[in-house]
Amino acid sequence: MAVKKFAALKSVLGMIDALLPNSVAEEELIRRLFGYAGRSRVVPNAVDEGFLEGARTERWAERFGRRDFVLATGNISDRKNTLGLVRAMRGTGLRLVVAGPFSLKGRHGAYYERCRREGGADVFFAGPVPHDEIGGLMLCARVHAQPSWFETPGLASLEAALAGCSVVVSTRGPTREYFGDEAHYCEPDDVESIRGAVVRAFGEPPSEKLRERVRSGYNWRVAAGETRKAYEDEVGRRGVV
Repeated sequence: MAVKKFAALKSVLGMIDALLPNSVAEEELIRRLFGYAGRSRVVPNAVDEGFLEGARTERWAERFGRRDFVLATGNISDRKNTLGLVRAMRGTGLRLVVAGPFSLKGRHGAYYERCRREGGADVFFAGPVPHDEIGGLMLCARVHAQPSWFETPGLASLEAALAGCSVVVSTRGPTREYFGDEAHYCEPDDVESIRGAVVRAFGEPPSEKLRERVRSGYNWRVAAGETRKAYEDEVGRRGVV
């Protein structure tokens, strides 16, 4: 199956006029893995600052018994390394709120049950949260942690930065390209690394520089502008008026 999928992806790349990766790292990976030698333009991931409009924090502070907790949003899954984060939080005295969908079927269900079993009293599983309520949840948190095995990077981390959270992200994927020196990095295969990054992030104020970086560089205006330029370039090469 993996061989067929690889061949199919390579075939698709052979039919395109231009590639629009969301980072230089992704572009380089595609060129290396699939031998892609065509044109490309990086179009960054984007978030809508409007997701904070009308955000309310009171219900979340009341539900979790406090503000200034550590938050992890997204699917509860092995790729997101939820269990690694749960284990890293042991002994820190910090409340961890895990907000996201989960499956009770097969290996996904077993993974979720392990997370719940090992979480203890300081880990709260909030379940799926509608996107229009995520803003209030992030405004209530102090740290957002995403120690995934690979991120593209996650939109949740960008949104959390906009909401004023200190951000903990994995070193895997193009995270440094997006967050620079303004995030706290961890190795997903090292519980001590995750714990250290979270504790450091909790003890420091959030980065206003990162918030502005996301606000100005990773919005839909920028993403749409780069996409338009890519199409205009291709139209110009074909001589279409």
